[in-house]
Amino acid sequence: MIQGKRILVSGGAGFLGSFLVARLATVNRVTVVDDLSTGRRENLRGIDCKLVKARAWGGAACALVKKGGFDYIVNCAANGYIPVSVARPWFDFENNLVQPVKLLETVRNLKKRPRVAVVSSAAVLGEVRSLPMRETDLCAPVSPYGAGKLGVEQYASVYASVYGVPVKTIRLFPLFGPRQRKQLIYDLLVKLHAPGPDLRVYGTGRERRDLMYVEDAAAGFAALLEKGAFDGSTVNLCTGKGVSVARVAEELMRASGIRKRIVYAGGMRAGDVKAMIGSTTRLKKSGFAAVTPFEEGIRRTVTWFRSVP
Repeated sequence: MIQGKRILVSGGAGFLGSFLVARLATVNRVTVVDDLSTGRRENLRGIDCKLVKARAWGGAACALVKKGGFDYIVNCAANGYIPVSVARPWFDFENNLVQPVKLLETVRNLKKRPRVAVVSSAAVLGEVRSLPMRETDLCAPVSPYGAGKLGVEQYASVYASVYGVPVKTIRLFPLFGPRQRKQLIYDLLVKLHAPGPDLRVYGTGRERRDLMYVEDAAAGFAALLEKGAFDGSTVNLCTGKGVSVARVAEELMRASGIRKRIVYAGGMRAGDVKAMIGSTTRLKKSGFAAVTPFEEGIRRTVTWFRSVP
């Protein structure tokens, strides 16, 4: 892992961001930029970092970048939920594409440029004909969220090739774990603990997701900051393994000790896809591989969920 560096992390009080900050801050000087609209101060409790309450990438956050001195900038700030992008596409566009491009433009105008890592999503690919999903596959997003993230990848590539900005894109596949308050596993936990005999689930149960535990994701992210070129390229952060939605539901019931009848809706939500499983070929070059068994990650997530007031 990189050491002794000055690192700026936007969205660092959020889900993945806070775990990444905790890992980096042990041996680096980390500044977090977060407007706390979804991030939480308590996620950074006990972590040796500086928190600046500001929007990424508004005036105050860009002013920090312009002052210089950062070796790395990590952009985790974003709308991270496909249903929100479907309901509010302009909101998603501003947060997931306009703001990261503002960061790239700010860095472009610096004499001494920090290395920049921007976050993308497997949602850029849409429905695919073959698995696993590679970084070089044709992208055909089926949600505003996926379209915005594809734009981020393309702008990162252009800013690297045209302007020489040292940037790489880390394409996330579905994550889960403590502090996550949306997405498949959290949504099912809420339903599981609600009154009633049924657990209603979108789709058929056969849909598959490449689910990575958040602490593994933070470790993988840190490895990718250290190894590999900042040349505008994209790398998947994933396990390479698919887990069916039916198995997710069963593991959650087993870990929580709550048994309900699973009722599948048949249809999926707008913007969802049937399968999302990534190729780890590029990721392996960093020396990283996920180590947390899925069942253990579920157990830890259920324990956290029950501790939340």
